[in-house]
Amino acid sequence: MKLLKIVNTCNQIEINPFYKVLNEIISRMDEKIELEKKTDAEHFVKAFNQPTINHLYKKRLEAALNNNLLLDLITDIFIKDGNSIMSRDWFNELFQAEIKELRSTISDFKKLFDMESNPFDSDSHRIRDYKTFKACVQTAYSNDLKSGAIEKITLDELSIIQTLKSSLGLSNEEARGIYYLIVGEKELEHLDIDKIITMARDECTLFHIRKQNTIFIPDEFISILREIKGISLPDKFTRRILKALPDKQINMIKKNHGIKETERHHKIEAIIKQGINIYDILSEEIYSPDEKIPARMETLKDLIENKLEIHLTSMGRTMADRISNLVSYFKEQDSDSNIGISRDGYEKMIRDLIYFNGGIESQIREEFQIQKNVKLSAENLLDYSIRPRDILYLLPNNRVMNFCAHKDLSTRGKNKINVILGNYRNEVLISI
Repeated sequence: MKLLKIVNTCNQIEINPFYKVLNEIISRMDEKIELEKKTDAEHFVKAFNQPTINHLYKKRLEAALNNNLLLDLITDIFIKDGNSIMSRDWFNELFQAEIKELRSTISDFKKLFDMESNPFDSDSHRIRDYKTFKACVQTAYSNDLKSGAIEKITLDELSIIQTLKSSLGLSNEEARGIYYLIVGEKELEHLDIDKIITMARDECTLFHIRKQNTIFIPDEFISILREIKGISLPDKFTRRILKALPDKQINMIKKNHGIKETERHHKIEAIIKQGINIYDILSEEIYSPDEKIPARMETLKDLIENKLEIHLTSMGRTMADRISNLVSYFKEQDSDSNIGISRDGYEKMIRDLIYFNGGIESQIREEFQIQKNVKLSAENLLDYSIRPRDILYLLPNNRVMNFCAHKDLSTRGKNKINVILGNYRNEVLISI
């Protein structure tokens, strides 16, 4: 949901934390911008979207994430598809699940580093990378003790650690597991969900509407958080890319990151959960070490044009260009206000899909983490930034073909997803 729509929904008290942060940022600028509590929503949003203010907000948030491990953890929940609107209870449920998974990851790394056993399906090279990262985090965390200061990782040190993480090809989950192993699990104990919501609100990462007991994370905040965390694409696009890869390439990614799942679907979801950068996946992880650049470029071209059926304006002359152009294509698709069909058409498509395949409803809720009491209507899904194409790409190819046959749609030589969308483009529902 866009920032403007959320601010228009909030009362003055609920806007106040956002107002305070904006004023704090503006006070550090040479340019004077008048901002009062009674300022209308459009002026608030216009001020926030000014490049200088937006940049300073990002820097402020980056520092807050570094100094507050809990904030860093919960914002991982915020940036997941479908989590931009959550009831207090649903957020708590997702948070507890996140804590449980993190504790499991920490436990696995403890066993690995103690050499009691090796829970990872990894080679010695990968274990060496883990140990290198652990040693560097340990040094950054403990070096202040020599000067009598408390243990702490500074923003500059964190920047170096993030560079090391990228160079070693570690996923976000691998890096976080090792990071928390060093700084201590005590940060994860005795956590009160209401205090967590208040903390996140005061850091201007969410809006909390008390009357509805619901939290809202604007699309603009989510975009900045993803940028800070090195997440190039929303999960829905990463999932679309991974589903187009053959089993051999999925298994290569699995081995690189000690993923234990055995079923293809669960492997893909585990890869997404790990937070592995799509640039790393498409440039390194899906190729054998001895595969030359020309062969890799052909593999990537085949993935884009034939498996994903995407025709880029420019394919790009280098690997980096091709990956960047693909990422830009998905980002433009996600930011486009035109969803490709009418809203009534989207509503009708959802109804038809659920009638045709009852299991699609639970799949939508599972993959986009939408709570059970939220109706799967076009309006609600668009508020969650879930578009018609995102829903259709949840279906395996055979289901797409069967649905086309069910609707008597010709697919010969055509992109089947586009054929289905075309069928609902001008649909109008008649109220009775």
